[in-house]
Amino acid sequence: MKKEDRSKAIELVIEQTLNDQKAYCKRNDELTIDNIIHDTIYLEKKRLKSKKRTKNVRIDIAFWQRIEKRFHSAGPLEKEEILREIIANYANEIAGGYSPKVYSFAKRVVPYLLKAILVNEPFWKLFSKKGKEKVNENISIIGPVDKILRLSKMGTLIVTPTHQSNFDSIVIGYATYLTGLPPLVYGAGLNLFTNPVLSFMMTNLGAYKVDREKKNDLYKDVLKNYASVSLEYGYHNLFYPGGTRSRSGKIEEQLKLGLLGSGLSTYIKEARQGVKKNFYVVPCTINYELCLEARDLIEEYLIEEGSRQVILPNDSSNKIGNILAFAKKTVNVDSRITVCFGEPLDIFGNEVNDEGQSIDSHSRPIDIHKYILVDGVPDFSFQRDRVYTSILGSKILKSFSKNNVIMDTHLVSYALFKIFQKKYPFSNVFKLVSSYEAECKKELLYETVGFIKDILFKKRDNDELKLGRIISTKPVDEIVAYAKRQLTSYHGESILQEQNNSFISNDLITLYYYQNKLTSYGLETDLNLWLQTKL
Repeated sequence: MKKEDRSKAIELVIEQTLNDQKAYCKRNDELTIDNIIHDTIYLEKKRLKSKKRTKNVRIDIAFWQRIEKRFHSAGPLEKEEILREIIANYANEIAGGYSPKVYSFAKRVVPYLLKAILVNEPFWKLFSKKGKEKVNENISIIGPVDKILRLSKMGTLIVTPTHQSNFDSIVIGYATYLTGLPPLVYGAGLNLFTNPVLSFMMTNLGAYKVDREKKNDLYKDVLKNYASVSLEYGYHNLFYPGGTRSRSGKIEEQLKLGLLGSGLSTYIKEARQGVKKNFYVVPCTINYELCLEARDLIEEYLIEEGSRQVILPNDSSNKIGNILAFAKKTVNVDSRITVCFGEPLDIFGNEVNDEGQSIDSHSRPIDIHKYILVDGVPDFSFQRDRVYTSILGSKILKSFSKNNVIMDTHLVSYALFKIFQKKYPFSNVFKLVSSYEAECKKELLYETVGFIKDILFKKRDNDELKLGRIISTKPVDEIVAYAKRQLTSYHGESILQEQNNSFISNDLITLYYYQNKLTSYGLETDLNLWLQTKL
């Protein structure tokens, strides 16, 4: 958010959130300002109790101690002021900025950063004239980009990508730059602001801070109102509707609807003031051959889902701490990324035509203004608006599924993992990934990859998913060889190696992450029947 808008926006967020809290109390006899403040203090003290005593944590502790002391001796009017102060504290923490100068600098630097990570060339060539061209070869952008560009001039965009990596914001930012789309305001995890250089860049490139450890409703309301106000000011937004990164490697199957409802609430607020604004939701998938923190993410997922059923190795050499480590490990591999923009939707989940009009299933224009009328005038309705946002969420999930790009690393990992599940019949997947070593014959892997590939081609032709270039153009043996080279160049030989006439994996945990990209397409039944004839 630009400097001239930031302070006004913060004040608007404070007033809006305070009014929201008062309205909640009026609608609910059991809810009072006392309850809201008490619950917020309790949850913040609980959160801070286990935190390492850094400078910022000590400042937080002092703030909440002061607030608690005032609260216990305050009268009704002072309690409202205390609530305002808490909201202001949250709003100032969340608010981001935007500097055209920093954006211009980032446009020049990011291509070379991406080249260092994605392109197999010596470091001294990073600043060659062909830097951008080489990066662009490894980042593919597909989808109705021209249409989205036109819509960005007719209204405000809300881009909703999948979320797999801390690298996502860099990729989507560069993709919007390459396509000519306007800069996006977006929420980023507070942990990404700990590095002073990265924090400076993100703060000045439109990022606002999201602290996912703050679970209280008041903080969530401030966050949602900040997003709404940025839309009200005409800033194009980016929301990760899945919330956090996908720990399992699967495409998102469930969305968090809080921020996603910001577009609708802003639309209604503007309509009540007699202003008609257009908001266009653009689902988007970010697809990696190799994921920056695949090992870390899948370990978190297995611990959470499998509890003590899974035994994780003590060796942490495969863990990725930051983007520089990612660059170092990929120096010998050209890693590909595909950004796939889906068809734009309105805030109710309807598709939108080239003229920016909402359309029904028969491509006929429809009047969405009537969706928000209560007794003939625009107004909020909690239950109705929640249903509308849920419908939008389901449409975004469908777009994610059909625009999910399956790459060679996903296909080969899936084939291997399904063979291992059939060959080594453990009682559950957690025990399988804990096994030390798994092996399959080369011929069986080639046949299995070929069988799955045929099914994927049919699903692609039915517009159920997308396929990467290697799967689309190469024969099975080359797909396997290419995927093996990619996986081992980054994750090490333990993930997949050849011995005599077999493939062997000593890292089924990481293999499991990549294969999960394919688990939502109903392939298992046919594949298991087919494998029964082979094993």
